[in-house]
Amino acid sequence: MTKMVYTQKTLNRFHRRPFDPSKDEDQMELKYFLENRKWKNGCPFEIEYPWEDIPAMCKEKYALYKLQEA
Repeated sequence: MTKMVYTQKTLNRFHRRPFDPSKDEDQMELKYFLENRKWKNGCPFEIEYPWEDIPAMCKEKYALYKLQEA
């Protein structure tokens, strides 16, 4: 019998949150992904409609957030 090991990466699949570009934590997650082409401990974000992939969603939401600050 195989024993299931619950790593942080496994748990992140089940405990995702919306991406909030105003949060430093979410900005750091996105920065890490853009620099390394992978998530630090698995993707922490949930996909939102109408986007089809999480990196594109995060980049667009972050860009719109920064444009509001300008």
